[in-house]
Amino acid sequence: MEILIVVVSLAALVSFLWLVVVAFKTHVLWGLACLFLPFATLIFAILNWDRAAKPFLTHVASSALIFAVAWSYFASVMPMLDADAMQLQAQNIQEVQQQILRRVQNGEMTEDEAKAEMQLAMQAALKHQPYRPSFMGQERAVAAVKIEAKDRADMTPEAINARIEDAIAREDARRAQAAAEAAAAVPKKPTYVRRFVAKDVSSAGQDIGKAVSLTTINGLERSGDLVDISRKGELIVEQRAHGGKILYTIGPDLVGNYKVQEWIER
Repeated sequence: MEILIVVVSLAALVSFLWLVVVAFKTHVLWGLACLFLPFATLIFAILNWDRAAKPFLTHVASSALIFAVAWSYFASVMPMLDADAMQLQAQNIQEVQQQILRRVQNGEMTEDEAKAEMQLAMQAALKHQPYRPSFMGQERAVAAVKIEAKDRADMTPEAINARIEDAIAREDARRAQAAAEAAAAVPKKPTYVRRFVAKDVSSAGQDIGKAVSLTTINGLERSGDLVDISRKGELIVEQRAHGGKILYTIGPDLVGNYKVQEWIER
């Protein structure tokens, strides 16, 4: 049905454009009149029937067919809508019956009150009017009283103090967590200490000016500052003692263990 409506609508639109084109070919004023004035197409078709007969009749037929199809479509849809409304009304009545039965079983309503309530529900259904049970207001009032009593209990000094202490505890925990996260995010700075590191004596030329500690192959220990390397490759070590200085000249072939003081990351 929807496809038929679309096809007929396209036919009506095309025939109208065809009629407007014929009117413009006749005269510009006729074209503008047919485009903007509803009854101008009828007048133009009567006065220029030989040229406007086909587009005019096609437009009239397609327009009439649109109304006929649309009327039949809505006529078929409306009973379905009425059926849905009746089904919804029946569901509402069934819910009201269940609520009334529950209230009668719980002793919240007498049988006479239940019969009167059901009569009101049936009258509303026959008139297609929405129905709201009278006891709904009572249930809301009871719920409002319960909420008000709960609010009063929450406003006691003990409850207020408990909420304040709870808020303070949550804030302290949040700050502690934020401080811990900030401390963990900051990278730790490395620390360095000065220690003697064993090295190869052949690279002693790179250690001039540094403190060295060496042991000869004979077991003699010498320590001090490496001040220079002689032309023969001998290590010249300066050691401070008793307010003076002692220079040691040691050949590299006599060095058994050679250490240099370096900054080492702890």
